Amino acid sequence: MSKIGLAFAFMALSVPAFGQTAEAVFLSLPEPLLPSITEEKRAEMAELFKSGLNSEVENSFGDSCAVLNLTGDYLKIRNGKGILELLVLTMANDSKIICLISTDCAPVCDSYIEFYSITWKKLKNELFFIPADEKSFLKTEIPPDDSKAHNALIPLDIPLMQFSYNPESGQLLQYYNTPKYLSDGDRRKAEPYLKTEPIVFQWNTARFEQI
Repeated sequence: MSKIGLAFAFMALSVPAFGQTAEAVFLSLPEPLLPSITEEKRAEMAELFKSGLNSEVENSFGDSCAVLNLTGDYLKIRNGKGILELLVLTMANDSKIICLISTDCAPVCDSYIEFYSITWKKLKNELFFIPADEKSFLKTEIPPDDSKAHNALIPLDIPLMQFSYNPESGQLLQYYNTPKYLSDGDRRKAEPYLKTEPIVFQWNTARFEQI
């Protein structure tokens, strides 16, 4: 993105940062984005967690949900079998944007990421983050004539990516979970060609960049 384009993006996002905590943003989260937990239940969960008590409550679908972590700019909740992470990210001009990481585990965990303005206007993901593709998780580039390797990797046709944020380091971790979806035999064949460590991205007050 050009410097001029980035400057216009900053101007469009310019909203005073004061008071925009993760908790406040969580309570203002539009119902369509989290229909299973009412605003009243969200407030109850947050208060219980801040009081050092068990924050587990029942959502609208009868599943248990709880706050797992809550800081000034980060919230992590368990909602049934899924995880929701809410990040309040500071831009270079001191404005704020919201990042939502939704992870579903059924049974292999898969995530998707969305970005919003502080007033919940949907933003283009590619302005702030471009995830790594499946090839980034190969140990080395596979030669076209290596039929053994290509045959071993054929079952990896469903890209299952999990994202997790570390609020202390400001790093976003991307895990390639498709091998966990394979049978034991197929997984053993594919593992020699795949990296096991996550790919790491760092927030730089403009976007997440791979490091």
